[in-house]
Amino acid sequence: MEEIKKTTDYNQFKRAIGNRDIDESLVQKIQQSVQLKDLLMYNPIIVNENMEIIDGQHTLEAARRSNKPIYYMISVGANINDIARLNVNKKSWLTTDYVKSYVERGYDDYKILFSFMRKYGISAGTAGLLLTGDESSTPDKNRVTIYSLYNKIKSGHFIVTDLDHAEEMANLLIKLSDYCKTGFWRTREFVGALSEIHSQGLHTDLLHKLETWIKSDAQRLERAARKVDYLRQFEDILNRGSSRGYRLY
Repeated sequence: MEEIKKTTDYNQFKRAIGNRDIDESLVQKIQQSVQLKDLLMYNPIIVNENMEIIDGQHTLEAARRSNKPIYYMISVGANINDIARLNVNKKSWLTTDYVKSYVERGYDDYKILFSFMRKYGISAGTAGLLLTGDESSTPDKNRVTIYSLYNKIKSGHFIVTDLDHAEEMANLLIKLSDYCKTGFWRTREFVGALSEIHSQGLHTDLLHKLETWIKSDAQRLERAARKVDYLRQFEDILNRGSSRGYRLY
């Protein structure tokens, strides 16, 4: 078993490139616990031979603020890929944490993904579906697609396949957001329904009808649980004052 060491030289420790950001609320929670009773000796942080923190950056920060000695163990060969594994039973990494980690490590596709998320204010899942062109899949396929997508993002295998399509769809979403009662236009179900409209070439007609018919908050699109429910709303809008008889589902 590795030797547990003790120090107050906090500056010798380094943040591992790609580790998630410090969660201020978690640091404060640990600090409060330390002030009640200092049990840091029973919870050593783990660093590698380069003194990069593999597990315990929040504990280190709490010890620093409390002016308490930090206890640590050196695990030779430990790296960034071990961090998420060690946190399985602690505060889980969010998908955004993984995205930011790969961005910091220089992954170009993740830079595009993160920039796209920030530009349009959408989640990693929705952005990923748009950037890979998978957002219009059927409900059953969509569950498989989103599961596979999250695994790709977390494992570093995410690849942007259609940026132009993603930009077009995102800008269309922004336009439709004016006709939604709340922010559900960012959800995968809404995006999937809109993508189906787009694939049929009906998005221009839909926008025109929305501009014509939606005149008050009470008339705006409603949040729904399923893609088909949004398609029903789109169908209703498209058929207002039309003899064409649109069928979307």
